[in-house]
Amino acid sequence: MLLSENTTKATACLIREILKLVATERKVCSLFRTLHYTRFQLQIIHARTGLTVEMGEKCIGVTLCH
Repeated sequence: MLLSENTTKATACLIREILKLVATERKVCSLFRTLHYTRFQLQIIHARTGLTVEMGEKCIGVTLCH
């Protein structure tokens, strides 16, 4: 189980990696597919584990909408 501190670190690391990908990927189609797949996987993780339970309503809404 991820504790709040570990969740924060993991989220920060994920965001850094996504920003690196966005900065380096030249093919827009590949970038879109990768980001879409990442979002899909995060939604599965959210549904199975409820990792965002300790976040506020606004954060959960943003996660599910984007």
